[in-house]
Amino acid sequence: MKEKVCVAISCYNQEKYIGQCIEHLMAQKLDGEKAVRILICDDASTDRTKVMIEEEIKKAGVPKNWKVEDCSNKQNMGMPENTKRIIRLLMDSGADYGCILEGDDYWISPFWLKKHMEPLDKDPGISMSNNYLTIYNQENNCFSVRLYPENVDKSKYILPEMQAEDNYTGNFTSNLYRISSLNEIPKSFLNQPYVDDWFVNLLMAQQGKILSIKEPLSVYRVHKESVWNGHKRTSADDEEENTTSQRIRFMHQHYPGKYIAELAAFSERWAQIPMRGKIYYDMGKGYCEEQSLTVYLMFESKSHFTVEADLTVLPSRVKALRYDPEEGYACHMWGLHFFLDGKEIQMTPENGKERNGRIVFDTKDPIFIFQVSRKQMKRMEKFHIEGDIEFVTVHWPASEL
Repeated sequence: MKEKVCVAISCYNQEKYIGQCIEHLMAQKLDGEKAVRILICDDASTDRTKVMIEEEIKKAGVPKNWKVEDCSNKQNMGMPENTKRIIRLLMDSGADYGCILEGDDYWISPFWLKKHMEPLDKDPGISMSNNYLTIYNQENNCFSVRLYPENVDKSKYILPEMQAEDNYTGNFTSNLYRISSLNEIPKSFLNQPYVDDWFVNLLMAQQGKILSIKEPLSVYRVHKESVWNGHKRTSADDEEENTTSQRIRFMHQHYPGKYIAELAAFSERWAQIPMRGKIYYDMGKGYCEEQSLTVYLMFESKSHFTVEADLTVLPSRVKALRYDPEEGYACHMWGLHFFLDGKEIQMTPENGKERNGRIVFDTKDPIFIFQVSRKQMKRMEKFHIEGDIEFVTVHWPASEL
């Protein structure tokens, strides 16, 4: 019998929590005799996690048409690689639906699978479903339901632009995937160094609707070993490109022009990598915020970027233009080329100095001034920039902070 759903348990050294996770999984109630396949994907735990999984499953008893398969790693792969391996297992499972149950989390409702599968059975246009999160702060022994913005809370679906802005789909434990939709994602996403719930679900949003179940059906446990708590950066991290920027670049390459503003906001919030610049236009009385056009740096590599701007939206009689790559960040820029309507133009760094082939801005407000004739200014249409940029940390005097 073909499995209706494949549940992959992702765990590593979670003997403190895995019992509760398995207990709630084995308590699931399904109509009829739907086939369920459970994949144990332990990442070579060094504690009793595997033993406790086996004991809990034995105690609960395996229902008819349920299968349990041990897909554990013999050697530790680490969370990013183990997650990618689990996703591959789901993609190859042949089941209708799949999910990843993280070992320190659990489903509150015994009808979690039922509540998620039924809407997907009725509407083939739904690529995945998601439920609201209950967050358990273990240190304070406190439960709370995650709060969502009004537009997300009132929407039947989590729209792609919502997911691009923030991870409103939550962690893997709160999501059920349609396997056929999962297989539609460009396979190269698994070559990314880090594949997480935000990224997978943003890709799934390109394949169909994300149903938002407005019930807190699963618990995300916050504790000292929790992934969301983060880890200290090492010197090696500084030498590598931030994984968030790599995932955003993947989105731009495969889905060009989509969710630019939302991804820029996500990048600045979670990776501290700015992408939002401005073009200011002077109507004769100087530059001001009311007379500016937001533009975005689209990265093609760790440092190389392009900017495209439609200047036809500007009012007539513009007297002068300036370009601010990013306000609030010092930067170095090099290899720059500026084009207005396909013709290369000169731009003068107003507050930057050339050092070793780079323009160095030791200021939080780098500025370029356009060198454009009055005649050319009257017929502006397309503006294009390309070059390399590196945002740098500057230690400001106390008087400037």
